[in-house]
Amino acid sequence: MKTLNKRILTACLALMMAVVMAVPAFARSEGEYSESARFYRFHVGDGATFLNLTGNIGANLYMRRLSLYRTSAPGKDQNFKRVYVKNGLSSGYYYGVNRVDYTGSGTGVQWYMINKDNAAFLNGNNAFLWPVSAQNYEINTDSLFAPSGNGQPLKLQEKYLYLTCQSTASGSPVYFSTTPIQKWSQQLV
Repeated sequence: MKTLNKRILTACLALMMAVVMAVPAFARSEGEYSESARFYRFHVGDGATFLNLTGNIGANLYMRRLSLYRTSAPGKDQNFKRVYVKNGLSSGYYYGVNRVDYTGSGTGVQWYMINKDNAAFLNGNNAFLWPVSAQNYEINTDSLFAPSGNGQPLKLQEKYLYLTCQSTASGSPVYFSTTPIQKWSQQLV
């Protein structure tokens, strides 16, 4: 009887060790990634002032700041893709652009997502583009937004920070703050 109990105990321990060793490997490879088929544009005020990439259109998207731009004919600098990423228990949406969107060529797409930096600005943090490895299910808490509907504030998933602007005038800087100043209307294009 003791031998049978030892065998059962040994089998249970072996099974438990196999499960414990398998779970971390499974958890590391678990993840979801999906990219919006169309672009989003975000506008405030009367619908003609858009979230904008500051500076000239070009391949260099690294650390491009965000501002507002008033136009009746929006272009590439007002287009953002939405990318859903899930990694384990964390999930959310990135908004950004990739190199292919701007140059029209290239492989190994590098995403540049709306991100907050640590520089103090108007009681908040500057908003700019930062490289994120979204296709590898990277969860960057300075870039990951919570789900939001049309006309709702854009809020970071794991922080009480909202994407906001100094005013709704063209050229106003865009930054993150604990208090949303306005709501962003989303437009699919």
